Amino acid sequence: HDDILVVCDDINLPLGNLRFRAKGSAGGQKGLNDILQKLGSQKIPRLRIGVGQPPPRWDAADYVLGKFTTQEQEIMQQTVDQASNAVADWMAHDTAFCMNQYNEN
Repeated sequence: HDDILVVCDDINLPLGNLRFRAKGSAGGQKGLNDILQKLGSQKIPRLRIGVGQPPPRWDAADYVLGKFTTQEQEIMQQTVDQASNAVADWMAHDTAFCMNQYNEN
């Protein structure tokens, strides 16, 4: 599965942060879990895009499917541009390279 990169949102990352992972569990994300099950492996590289935590008492699904504020839209536009560059780097190099370039420590 070296030629597959899954790109998904992640409420456990701050808004606008990118994080590459070479493998691992779905971390409770139903969509990612479905992809990993269908591919039959957790050794699938992924690019997680931070959307931040939902406000207190909000349903996580409602939060990630909701609309961004104007300020959040500006952040996410920059993030999408950065994610596009990150995917191009992944295609040209590999997951380890991208982890070093994009993951914030």
